[in-house]
Amino acid sequence: MTGIGPVVVRKPMLESDRDGAYWRAKSPEERIAAFVERRREFEGWTVETEPPLPRVVRVIRPQ
Repeated sequence: MTGIGPVVVRKPMLESDRDGAYWRAKSPEERIAAFVERRREFEGWTVETEPPLPRVVRVIRPQ
């Protein structure tokens, strides 16, 4: 019995332009919403388990 090996297919950017054309036709808000949805699916998050946005603080001291 033989195993299944990984297969990689390289395509020039012009050949895979259908995906790019699809996303360029979407608004930035739709692109971000799709990204967030895919990330939730990948991480297995629900509304209750999604982590909050990290708090970012920058302390600037006068010189």
